[in-house]
Amino acid sequence: MKNFFKETFLFQGVSDEAFDLLLSNNFDRCEYKKGEIIYSPKDYDRKIGFIFSGKCAVLRERHEADDVILNLLQKGDSFGVLAAFSTEEFPTSVRSMSDCEVLYFSKDEIINLIEKSPQISLNLINFLADRIAFLNRRIATFTCSSASNKLASYILSEYARCGSDEIPFNCKRAATVINAGRASVYRALESLSAEGVIIYDTKKIIIKNIEMIERMLK
Repeated sequence: MKNFFKETFLFQGVSDEAFDLLLSNNFDRCEYKKGEIIYSPKDYDRKIGFIFSGKCAVLRERHEADDVILNLLQKGDSFGVLAAFSTEEFPTSVRSMSDCEVLYFSKDEIINLIEKSPQISLNLINFLADRIAFLNRRIATFTCSSASNKLASYILSEYARCGSDEIPFNCKRAATVINAGRASVYRALESLSAEGVIIYDTKKIIIKNIEMIERMLK
């Protein structure tokens, strides 16, 4: 458990001595079956959740269309930071994509951690700044003029999220995120491939020239 938490954003940079003291705080442990809604705008707690095992998806649910997957979470990733500290309604849903286990810290427990270690508050600030940057990239995707530029923005966003030149790709999901038809997505893929920017197949995109993608969005 100690090794797990030391890899999460919340405890980055915390000394071993302080960590042993901090981890004496209580946290909840919950298990979910594949397909369960863990958080939703109508049903959530003001807690920060950490994926201990399994995978989850952050969704924007739509009544008359397929849900939009905004992000995929795996071991060590978290959700609910805004819900823990904001008075606003939790804006999205979190669904388990496999059987999974989640560890929760309540708002009061997080405040207790902050009081014991200023590094915890810095970690929260850095995390929220990264979330804002992520949302800005998503906004950029929707405001690009051409399908190629929208796809380039999407690829750049996934590159930042995955931290790798090789990113998973699903045409249906990409088309939904950039608000374009699948035919437009494939034409954009072919265009970027012809320019030597990417290599792609039905399941992944390999980025060959990240600088060119960045120039497309300036």
